[in-house]
Amino acid sequence: MRILAINTVGQACEAGIWEGDRCLSHIREPMRNGHDTRLPLITKQAVLEAGLNFDQIQRIAAVAGPGSFTGVRVGVAFARGLGVALNVTVAGISSLEASLPDETQGRVLVALPARRREPDLSWWAQMFVDGERAGEPVEADITQMRGLVGEADHVFGDGLAVLKDVVYEEAFPKLSRAAKWAVSISNNERANPQYVREPDAVPMKLSVSNENT
Repeated sequence: MRILAINTVGQACEAGIWEGDRCLSHIREPMRNGHDTRLPLITKQAVLEAGLNFDQIQRIAAVAGPGSFTGVRVGVAFARGLGVALNVTVAGISSLEASLPDETQGRVLVALPARRREPDLSWWAQMFVDGERAGEPVEADITQMRGLVGEADHVFGDGLAVLKDVVYEEAFPKLSRAAKWAVSISNNERANPQYVREPDAVPMKLSVSNENT
């Protein structure tokens, strides 16, 4: 199965094509913003470098969060629109699923930074058992993270050094993992943003004056 995988939830914009375990193309551009303008071009380039046409894509895998609110929205919206145009399934893969290494056994915790500034440190976290999802992604503060770590046989992720005495291996979302998860998803039920929490942005309050000028 030829799968187009895309990821815009972090500080990069990337797209690639996988057929089984074989990577046909993979393009990654570091960026903090502007994913919406670069993603269509990067995707087109990935398809061309794979020697394919868009109508040869059989499924789309979108890393659907949690992560940057805007990045999540951009990636999922683009994937869903392209999926409609190509009449193919769009599989939404969580950032934590895409970070899970291959062939893990036992209870495995994957955690990625959500809030990086003290005292409000938090992580996106998800538990897996023998490589399968054991729950949905959650946001955990430092106390909750220590509890989750205590339940896990192995811990993978990023930004965990602040948790003293926690043994973990570094991991981050990979398109190759997103493509593998997508093989087992045969409908669009999971093709939705996984925000986990509300955006940090607060709508600006406008004051209305009744005074005549």
